[in-house]
Amino acid sequence: MDDNKATVYLGGISSENDWREFVIPQLQINHVDPFQLNAVEGIQEKLFKLKDDCNFIFYLFRPGMNEFLCVPELIDDSNKFSEKTVYVANFENKDKIFTNHQKKSLEAIGKMVERNGGRWFKTLEEAIVFLNSYI
Repeated sequence: MDDNKATVYLGGISSENDWREFVIPQLQINHVDPFQLNAVEGIQEKLFKLKDDCNFIFYLFRPGMNEFLCVPELIDDSNKFSEKTVYVANFENKDKIFTNHQKKSLEAIGKMVERNGGRWFKTLEEAIVFLNSYI
């Protein structure tokens, strides 16, 4: 890692994590991918420390994700690490789309993240430009 660059923690969990393979090559800043960490004793404390040390905590929701288990984690992070939290609800993913109900829920989450002091981007491209502005 380049100590002079900002670092983003790639948060969230999903059975469909291929978004990381798309996002990571586009990042010009450092990143921490919790999926690369081994399940070791004390992992929760280690993850919290990593989030604390990073400049940003990034969450992406897109169609095809079957699990929204990280929503509580996102909201918790937007409270604890308000200025660091970056949220993207990308409504399109190839031929997959969110239902109208899911879109409304994701928009409500975005508004909550913003009220807590975090950032909500409507497109992944906007979020990447924002993150890369912190080289």
